[in-house]
Amino acid sequence: MTVDADFQKQGKALFGEVFIVQTASDLANIVATTSYPSAQKRDYLQNMMKKRGLPTEPLSEAEKKALAKKLVKLDSVTVTLTKVVRQGRFLSFKVGDETHKVRVSSSRSKVTIAGKKEKRAKISAGMTCKIAYAGNGAVANSIDCR
Repeated sequence: MTVDADFQKQGKALFGEVFIVQTASDLANIVATTSYPSAQKRDYLQNMMKKRGLPTEPLSEAEKKALAKKLVKLDSVTVTLTKVVRQGRFLSFKVGDETHKVRVSSSRSKVTIAGKKEKRAKISAGMTCKIAYAGNGAVANSIDCR
């Protein structure tokens, strides 16, 4: 590839003049110089993380969930669904004059209808639902429909 003129021409057409072909030794050098920061850089990063209240060691799954709840502010709205797409994967609704959309994850979004746990495919337009989400376009945390 480093000597293939057609490959280089296509690369420049796709990525512009900044496109360059790199050899295996070029890539190995990039990995070696960026993947293993000096002790001074690691200490600096750890101190910055501590200063900002972030963990400095790997977290368990339970710790990750607890930290996410602490850091992510969820909006909660009670709305009438105006559109349901792809068997409940995407929901649209009005918040004031603005149309909001949320994604519904089969594993991360808790869906209940009339107090019973349900699959997202059971959600339909016209339902009144309380939705907890991090903002327009986000994955819904919970959807409680009546």
